[in-house]
Amino acid sequence: MAGEQLINTQDMADAASDLSLVSGTPQERFFQSLVDYFIDWSVVNGAYIAAGQVKSDQALLVIYSESPRLEPGLPALLCADPEEVFLSLCTLSDGVAVASMNLAEVYQHVPNFTKGAGEAMKFVRSHLCADQTFALLMMGQNRVLVHDQGVPLDEWIKEPRVIKVQLVDESAITPELIEKQLDEFHNQAMATHRGTIARLMWKIEEEPTLSILREAPELHVQSGLVTYFRGLYRHKVANVDEEIPLTEGRVDVRICRFDRSNERFFTMIELKVLDPRSNDAKNLAWAHKGIQQAHDYKKTVQTDSAFACIFDARRDQSVLMPGLQADAEDKGVVLKLHPMAVPPPRKAKKLRTGLMVASTVDPTPTIKKAKRTSSNTTPKAPRTAKVPKKAA
Repeated sequence: MAGEQLINTQDMADAASDLSLVSGTPQERFFQSLVDYFIDWSVVNGAYIAAGQVKSDQALLVIYSESPRLEPGLPALLCADPEEVFLSLCTLSDGVAVASMNLAEVYQHVPNFTKGAGEAMKFVRSHLCADQTFALLMMGQNRVLVHDQGVPLDEWIKEPRVIKVQLVDESAITPELIEKQLDEFHNQAMATHRGTIARLMWKIEEEPTLSILREAPELHVQSGLVTYFRGLYRHKVANVDEEIPLTEGRVDVRICRFDRSNERFFTMIELKVLDPRSNDAKNLAWAHKGIQQAHDYKKTVQTDSAFACIFDARRDQSVLMPGLQADAEDKGVVLKLHPMAVPPPRKAKKLRTGLMVASTVDPTPTIKKAKRTSSNTTPKAPRTAKVPKKAA
């Protein structure tokens, strides 16, 4: 057919030529490598899984270390005689292992959990700490529970960050499905300040200091979103990458997919986070820039859809931005405007005398839960953000 782009070896090479196998911070690369291993393991052991020989509570705990052999991050009693593991065999599926970022080095310290995932959680609580990066692979549930460094263990055990591992049929991956999954990612990871990605982004201070976003908030969203999509699309279905250089700039996330007729398509996703410290005009301009960038990326050959995902972390979200939707529609971009709940500051500590004192604990390594506050004040009437003046 005229204009049809069919897959051949060169097409696949071109599609993958600028795709890194893993992306983001070392921590996020570690998680992505584990997701890839889980998918490979699932394919190799498909017959056993189908026969019901993998229990729903079978669990594999993998701990990240830059030097797994020398610095396993476990009690000495458990480090006496580790077993080297070769992941290419796809046999590691239970117990406790320590691995490098790309899983090039893996050592197993506990062969299995005789009581399943419950025993694994108790192991985490007894032997690991909040400063460690690790993941619990639920082999019978197609889920990976990842622990980001700094998240308190009690908080993680109650609400872990979950990466679903699925082999999505390639023909099912459409812009409509991607949009639905962007909404799911927001609801799970970003909507509240306790969301599994949002809790990494906020710096929560004591009263009266207001909470602020940490540096480069888009990078947190980008890394988390890539890992999320990787669990859904990675295996021979679609390629997900980040910060891909294009003629029009660098797109945050790009999904490359092929339909049943083997035609190749790209979906571009631009990410922007509105900062609570910025004024309305600056945030509005930042959102419009995201729409313009998505529009530019859509000009790339074989790109059939582009999303501008705006995560609204302003303190006063009653200030409307009605011009965004019209701008997106005019540019052929799908606008996703996602609200983020701004966390209240922590209550200041008190001395026994009742005097207020400032905390001497640095909140940066760990993110503590913030107490909920309520307000009986009447909500303000919505205001409209001012459109920044164009330069002469």
